[in-house]
Amino acid sequence: MEEHDDTQETTQPPSYDFESIEEYFGAAAASSSNSTHDDAIAIMREAGERWPDDATAHFNLAAAIFMKLKAD
Repeated sequence: MEEHDDTQETTQPPSYDFESIEEYFGAAAASSSNSTHDDAIAIMREAGERWPDDATAHFNLAAAIFMKLKAD
């Protein structure tokens, strides 16, 4: 049986690397207002991963997905 070494797994660095969740919210809002919903979705997905207990991040991700579906 093969052993699994967890120490060699690496996590991806943040794509946007904003310092606060408010910066994520602002960037996502700007992307949505420019009709670049894919960017807004990616930004809010990362915010949700960095702050998993923040309900607003998850709500904003859902809103960005909704806006993309509505636009398509």
